[in-house]
Amino acid sequence: MRLSIVKKKTEIYYYILDSYRDKKDKSKVITKRIETIGTYSKLKKEHDDPEAYAKSVVEERNKERKKEKMHYQENIDFNEKVKNVDDENNLSVSLLRNVGWKYLKAVYDEYEIDKFFANKKGRIKYNPNDLNMMFSICRILDPKSKKATMEDLYKYYDAPEIGKNAGYAFLQYFAPYKYDYQTYLYKHTSQITNIDESILYYDCTNYFCESSQDEDLLDDEGNILQYGFRKYGVSKEHRPNPIIEMGLFINSEGIPLAYDIFPGNTSEQITAIPLENQVASFLKKKDFIYCADSGLNSAKIRFFNSLNKRKYIVSQSLKKTKEEDKTFVFKDSNWKFADNDEPVSFVEFKNLAIKFANGENLTNEEENLLSRDLIYKVVPTTRVVKKGDFSDINLKSDIEFTDDMFITFSAKYYLYEKGIFEKQLVRASKLAKNKKGENIFSNPTSPKRFIKTVCVNKDGVVVDCDEVNVFDSSKINSEEQVLGLFGTCTNIQNISVSEVLSINKRRWQIEMNFRIMKSYFKTRPLFVSDPDSIITHFSTCFTALLIQKVFEKKLNQTIAQEGITESLFTTSEIIKMLNNLNYSNHNDLYYEAQYTNSKMLDILEKTFHLELDKKRIKRTSLQ
Repeated sequence: MRLSIVKKKTEIYYYILDSYRDKKDKSKVITKRIETIGTYSKLKKEHDDPEAYAKSVVEERNKERKKEKMHYQENIDFNEKVKNVDDENNLSVSLLRNVGWKYLKAVYDEYEIDKFFANKKGRIKYNPNDLNMMFSICRILDPKSKKATMEDLYKYYDAPEIGKNAGYAFLQYFAPYKYDYQTYLYKHTSQITNIDESILYYDCTNYFCESSQDEDLLDDEGNILQYGFRKYGVSKEHRPNPIIEMGLFINSEGIPLAYDIFPGNTSEQITAIPLENQVASFLKKKDFIYCADSGLNSAKIRFFNSLNKRKYIVSQSLKKTKEEDKTFVFKDSNWKFADNDEPVSFVEFKNLAIKFANGENLTNEEENLLSRDLIYKVVPTTRVVKKGDFSDINLKSDIEFTDDMFITFSAKYYLYEKGIFEKQLVRASKLAKNKKGENIFSNPTSPKRFIKTVCVNKDGVVVDCDEVNVFDSSKINSEEQVLGLFGTCTNIQNISVSEVLSINKRRWQIEMNFRIMKSYFKTRPLFVSDPDSIITHFSTCFTALLIQKVFEKKLNQTIAQEGITESLFTTSEIIKMLNNLNYSNHNDLYYEAQYTNSKMLDILEKTFHLELDKKRIKRTSLQ
């Protein structure tokens, strides 16, 4: 700050001025009058030397500035109208600027992704790191189409300025670097935070597209140049749209490590091995445990992991168990309590659960047995890999290999599944009566799966006549038989049932990651169409997921250091909080927080030290 002396015909005025460089044009200096000290005639009445007094005031203000205190004077005109900042705007826009994104940027900057793009920039005129950063962070805070995201960048304080066409150019630019980028991210993730690589979880999901047809890239003669990603397949949301499939690897903490996308008509079973090879290429620990659900547990995948000296723990559907294994699965022998390996009869234990479900009274001894909840047995199983299953491995003949199937029965799980099962039977009964003669489409979890269509005459004899819907008793019996049972296969020797279940039950984290991407980040529907743009879209979504999970881990570490044992904040609460952190510009003099203090803000500051818990901040503090 400095003193300004303005001499007029009849009076001398003393002002305090402050200067700063314009944010958009650094060569331009903006000067603001922040305080009026007074006129010569008024100051002369109280001070012998008005100019000396004015200089002492300026000196005092500069000392106060160093102590983070300042004095401002302003004239307020309550008749003044609001200004139009852009003549092209038909709608009024908010002048609040979000600073919550700076916390996410702090994590993004730790990855030094600008260095990755610096080696691949070429002759492009825009900064690809700016686009990657804003597309990723805005995907967390305010997910929209790329066009809408570009238009709303003004809402974020100190966001980089990006040309209108740069966003579309970036969608084409990034695709060739997809795998190098993932390797780079993993390398820096392992430097930023400790990564547990001992257990990796894999799963697939699909995302629907805003399109009415699948498509490939064709030449003028109709020949396929490149297969597209948008294909009709089995949609997990049962939508009649083309879909894109995504495979994702995470660790036991839920940190995403690698992903890939596939055409929507690709079988899940063939996605695991290529992506596992990719993950293994940059992991430090090569002998991790592969963990997946029953849809990704084929004999080929299990043999591949055994061949590479890796272990696996995969869920096994007991409904689809081979006939030769069912004898051992349901045989009432070798069952034990999970807590102490004490022998127990499966039939007798299940009958106790049935007795309890029917509302019958149990003796104290029976109640104590049932409260132990979990029993199990281990069944050795044999798998066969066909000699033509692997294109890069020359198998001279079919190969048999063995693993162990842990079969567990939980009384609580049985009661839970039985309740759902009985309600579905009631619904199926109503459907069978109301849909007489109609062929009812069913999916694996619908009550309609218990209904089949047969032909009968008036006497109920099956003949060639009108079709009716009836209960499928064999289907009902087969599903009722496995209520409360759960199968898990592994090639790990001398592992306890508690260890198997502990590892397998953490698969919920990958489902949570998919939920975050779909519900919070709105990864679907896709508003891009060509393959390169689709690759870039999923890459920014993956980056957003990685930033969010590392961000949450840092917060949880701070919470633990504060001696707080429970998790305080959910993903949705964090996103809401960051969106609430807005500052208002006070006449280009300073910024004022338009939010309150909170526990989360305290944790954020203890983690990142951005000083955004201050009510007012100087302009230069947010640069």
